[in-house]
Amino acid sequence: MLSSNRQMALWLMATSLPACALAEDPIRTYDRVEFSVVASSSVATDTVVAYLSRQMEGENAETIADQVNKAVTQSVKQIKQIPDIKVETADYQTTPLYQDDRLVGWRVRQSIRLESSNLPKLSGLLGDLQQNLNLDGINYGVTPESMKRAEDALIEQALASYQQRAERVTHGLGRARYRIVALQITNNAMPVHPGMMAARPMAMAEGPTVEPSERKVQINVTGTIEMLTE
Repeated sequence: MLSSNRQMALWLMATSLPACALAEDPIRTYDRVEFSVVASSSVATDTVVAYLSRQMEGENAETIADQVNKAVTQSVKQIKQIPDIKVETADYQTTPLYQDDRLVGWRVRQSIRLESSNLPKLSGLLGDLQQNLNLDGINYGVTPESMKRAEDALIEQALASYQQRAERVTHGLGRARYRIVALQITNNAMPVHPGMMAARPMAMAEGPTVEPSERKVQINVTGTIEMLTE
C-alpha cells in the first residue's frame, strides 16, 4: 500500500500536467471552401387589403359616435353578404378638439379592414362603400400558398446551382470529390412595384382600379464544402 506522502506526490504530478496534454487534439480540416448562390423570380400579387374609415366631428361626442357606429355597422353588414371578402373592424378613436385651450368639440373615427383575392369583386365593392366611408389605402400581397410554391421552386433551383458550382470548384482545384459540411438557406421577398395606393376622396362613382403588382422572391444558399482527394 502506498504511503500517504507517495499518494500526495502522485496527485501533485497529475494535477500539474499541462492542459494541452489532457485535452483532445482539435479536429483539423483542409481544403474547405465557402460560397453562395442566389435564385430569384417575380411573383404576381394575388391578394388585396383595403382600409376604409368613417370620421365625423361635432360638439356632442355621443351623437357623432352614434352616427359613425351606424355607418360602419351598415357597411360591415353589406360586406358580409359578399363571399370571398373578409372584413374586420380596426381602430376606434375619440379625440377632443380644442381652440384657444377651450374644448370646442370631438372627432370620432373608426376603421375597417377588407381582404380578398377576388380583385374585380373587391374593386366594385369599394366603389359602393365610399358612399359612406373614406378609402384610406390599398396594400397588395401574396398569399402564403402562392409564396410557398414560388419559394419551393427557387430552393430546388438554388440547390442545383450550388451543386454545379461545388463540382466546378472541386474539379478546378484537382480534387476527386467533395462533401457539404454546412448549408444555410434564406429567403427574401420585396415589392417590385409600389404596393400601396394613396387615399381617395369619398363618394367615388366607380371603384378604384385594383390591379396585381409583383414581388421579387429571392433564395440565398450559402454553404461550405470540403474537397477530398479520393
